[in-house]
Amino acid sequence: MGVDDRDEVYLQDFEEDDLVYFTTHQGIAANLDLGRVILFDKRAFGWVSEKIALADLRRVETISTTPGSEGYFAVGDGLHRVGASIGVAIKDSIAKAKARREAGLVLHLRSVDTPVFFIHEPDNSRHASLCEAFRQLFEGEMRRPFHVVPPEVERAFVAPTPAEIAAQEVRDAENEVRRRVTSVSGRQIKGLTVVALGVPIAFAIYQAITSTAPFRLGDSIAGIAVGAFFIFLLGFFGLWFLNGLFYRPSAKQTDGRPPA
Repeated sequence: MGVDDRDEVYLQDFEEDDLVYFTTHQGIAANLDLGRVILFDKRAFGWVSEKIALADLRRVETISTTPGSEGYFAVGDGLHRVGASIGVAIKDSIAKAKARREAGLVLHLRSVDTPVFFIHEPDNSRHASLCEAFRQLFEGEMRRPFHVVPPEVERAFVAPTPAEIAAQEVRDAENEVRRRVTSVSGRQIKGLTVVALGVPIAFAIYQAITSTAPFRLGDSIAGIAVGAFFIFLLGFFGLWFLNGLFYRPSAKQTDGRPPA
């Protein structure tokens, strides 16, 4: 979820946090005063975020490219107690198997949705700095804020201006109106159903009257069903096409611009 139950999280929401660390595909922001952590994960459609309490960050396992330097920072009685261990056994899981292959940090969380979160950091120097930042975070006092945010990530989280928000609202409203107007209405569907059934039934009656062949009820019903189906299908897409063809947004829907 987003900060303060918003769907969106912006740079201003976490830029002054105690610990802010982003790679190109993952990120974390932690704030001691607010007692919260925001996890960021980049998907195909953009960044998604999840907010959890800082106390729900159970421990952080460190996986280094330097042999024998693995360990973890664990929360004991509150955030001020630190545990550490060298060569901790890592249980089998997708995230932890990946962590063994790629240096980084594995965050263990008290969360059903995200019990394990992996941050990839193969550079030994940055890895050591990030580990020290987490150590200070668990001690409950950061000597100074620790921020690593690539410029492209900063740009992705810049809040839109009021003008951009207003323009997007106009576009959303126009798209919603277009969707309602161009969709086939219930009244049109009822009329189409009458036509789709009426035409093959009328044709079947005409054939029964004029044909010299013996009348077969089963064949007539099958013919009516097939004819009604294709007439309804063609009519439905025809109405949808015509609704879109004759749709013109009003000046109000286009924010005063002439309709396209």
